[in-house]
Amino acid sequence: KRLKMVPETEEQLKPYTQKISAEKQKQLFSAYADYPSRDGILDIITDGIFTVPSVKFADAQSSHAPTYMYRFDWTSGGLRMVGLKACHGLELPFVFGTLDTKLGKMVQIMADKKRVRQLSEQVQQSWLSFAKTGNPNSNSESGWKPYNVASRNTLIFDKSNYIANDPENQKLKAWDGVNIF
Repeated sequence: KRLKMVPETEEQLKPYTQKISAEKQKQLFSAYADYPSRDGILDIITDGIFTVPSVKFADAQSSHAPTYMYRFDWTSGGLRMVGLKACHGLELPFVFGTLDTKLGKMVQIMADKKRVRQLSEQVQQSWLSFAKTGNPNSNSESGWKPYNVASRNTLIFDKSNYIANDPENQKLKAWDGVNIF
């Protein structure tokens, strides 16, 4: 039996959105092409719980100290088969090098094992460099520049890593003045 941890239907989402105006609801829902499908609703919940608060925190922090933002988008065929994409905490086996544990093996089902190991090394190197120096780049050649409100420089860890400036900008704008929690 599925755990009913988060809303998956419009009806289940209503308690979260009823306190915002119809105009703000329209603003929010129109930013999600998959809404009102299950995936669209999960994307709204994910952004409301994780993405938007993280961006707001990074925006505030970046005016006080060098700040670096990343997003872990990698997922495997096995995770997609059970209806999951990249999700909260998925990067932990990569960060801690626990890919040989039961959980680590599960996230690798139907995945390119060579890329998984390479990605784990890249994530670990970034975290180690940040812990040692305050900068996640292991050398000056990397393109991961500090985050700021103007560019919102974000390193995307995925099948191949890349830098995105202000990823999901339209969705972030849709959250202006909206709080469903």
